[in-house]
Amino acid sequence: RLRRAAAALTPPPRVRLAVAWVAAWVLVAAFLFLSYTYGVVFGNDRVRAMLFSWVIAEAQTLVVEEPAIIALTAVLPLICEEVQNSPVGVVVNDFLASTVGGIVAAVRGS
Repeated sequence: RLRRAAAALTPPPRVRLAVAWVAAWVLVAAFLFLSYTYGVVFGNDRVRAMLFSWVIAEAQTLVVEEPAIIALTAVLPLICEEVQNSPVGVVVNDFLASTVGGIVAAVRGS
C-alpha cells in the first residue's frame, strides 16, 4: 500500500531532471553573486591575493601531494610484504590483531 502511494507520488524522470538542472543553475547564480559581493567588499588587491593563494594551494596538491600519494600506493604494498615476513612484522601483526580484537570486543560489549 505504501509502495503504491510512494510510486504514485514520485515525479517522472523528466521532471526530476528539470528540477536538478534548475537547482544547479540556482547554485551557480548564488555562487556568482557571492563572488561578485566578495570582490566588491574586499577590493581587487585582497581578492587577487585570495585567488593567488588558491592557485598556490592547488599547485601544491597537484605537484607534491598527488604524486606522493601515488608513489606510496605503488610502494607501500612492497614494503609491507617485506616487513610482514620479518620478525618485526610478526610482532606488529600480533599486536594489531590483539588490539583490534580488544576494540571489537569492547564495542560489541562481550
